[in-house]
Amino acid sequence: GAEGLSRAEVDLLKSRKRLTTRIMGLGEKRAWRLALSTFRGSSESLKDVYSYTATMTACARWGLVDEAVGLYEEMKDKGIRPTVVTFGTLFGGCAFAPDGEGLTVLSMLFKEMEEEGIEPVLKCYKGALLTYAKGG
Repeated sequence: GAEGLSRAEVDLLKSRKRLTTRIMGLGEKRAWRLALSTFRGSSESLKDVYSYTATMTACARWGLVDEAVGLYEEMKDKGIRPTVVTFGTLFGGCAFAPDGEGLTVLSMLFKEMEEEGIEPVLKCYKGALLTYAKGG
């Protein structure tokens, strides 16, 4: 719950949730450009692991792995730690990367996931297998 949080903190959490929900909806509608511009145009205070991951999903889902990985790197540079969902999103996107790029990204992600101390879940393995099956 919101016990112990100030009104401003509660409002910030609600605004972050609205941003993430909007980006997710745009990504599902194949409106990845709008999802990306919505994210880019948002206040830095609203950008958290959830909105970053939603934006990565919107990009990765449509084969824009470079853009998704760029968001991942940006997120890390800002000190925002990825979650297993973040990695699962990127793993899934690797299968749609052009020209064997997916296997290279996949290898980097597995290493970084291990460094973060995050255990892969089924979604990560599924993305990895799909990437290998498609030849990355």
